[in-house]
Amino acid sequence: MLNRTLITLGIVLIAIGVAWPYVVSGFNSILGLPGNFEFHKGGFHFYFPLTLCLILSIIFSLILMFIKR
Repeated sequence: MLNRTLITLGIVLIAIGVAWPYVVSGFNSILGLPGNFEFHKGGFHFYFPLTLCLILSIIFSLILMFIKR
C-alpha cells in the first residue's frame, strides 16, 4: 500500500513540475475567472478566488477517487 502511495505521489509531483511553466504563464487568466472576488478600499486589498477553489476541489476529489479504486 505504501509503495503505491509513493509512486502515485511521485507521478503527481512530476506532473506538477512539467505543468508548472504553463500554470505560471496562465495564472493571470485563471485569476480573472468570474466568481473570484476582489475588494479595494483605501490601502486595503482583499482577493478571494472562490471559483478557483471550487475547480481545484473538484479536480483533487476526482484524483483521490481514482487513486482509491
